[in-house]
Amino acid sequence: MNAKKILLGVVVGGIASGIATLLTTPQSGVALRKNLVRFEEEWRQNLAALSTSIRDLSQEVASVTKEGKVVLSSLITDIKISVQAWKESTADNQHAIKIELDLIQEALRKLENDLGKN
Repeated sequence: MNAKKILLGVVVGGIASGIATLLTTPQSGVALRKNLVRFEEEWRQNLAALSTSIRDLSQEVASVTKEGKVVLSSLITDIKISVQAWKESTADNQHAIKIELDLIQEALRKLENDLGKN
């Protein structure tokens, strides 16, 4: 939305400055009218080119957005598969670590009991 406001400001400012310049130059009425017609045609061409460029840009953004959605969807699926595979591959290790921790805790309890008896 801000880009539209800036673009509109540039266009309106350019038109206003062009008109102010034309009206303040020391030219005859005929020369001034010819210049106005020439500048009007130039501005029409510039605005037409700008309109075409904006339309093309809008289509490109829409295309990139669609492609981005497809790629992002694929990436999310790949990540989910990778996480699931990691969980499955580490399940045995997690179980072994839990058993080791339980053994360590049991050994510590025995050690505390032995120290407490002495």
